[in-house]
Amino acid sequence: MKYPLALVLILTIGSAIAQPRIIIKLDDPGSRNGRSSAAPVIDILVQRKIKAGLGVIAAQLDSTAGIAYDKYLITTNDKGEKLFEIWNHGFDHSNKNSPDNKMEFNGTGYDFQKSI
Repeated sequence: MKYPLALVLILTIGSAIAQPRIIIKLDDPGSRNGRSSAAPVIDILVQRKIKAGLGVIAAQLDSTAGIAYDKYLITTNDKGEKLFEIWNHGFDHSNKNSPDNKMEFNGTGYDFQKSI
């Protein structure tokens, strides 16, 4: 009985002193002519070695997206962990299945959103 109690105590103390974790996701960074629209923010994250995800929308990228983002995708922190990952945020922000082609799911209910 002592060991499970000790384990609970260790986990509780460890949780109390652990650093909080924050997830940073930059939504909709685009690229044109080899430059990311989010470069000023991403450059600060690189400088401070802060991890983040990039929620990219395909329609906002041109053919030079590789030039714009490759240097960021290989950047690592002091532990060798990648600082950035790309998340597929969809092709565009339109919702062609809604009346009036509203942006994404604006004005639609949960059931409709789930069905798409």
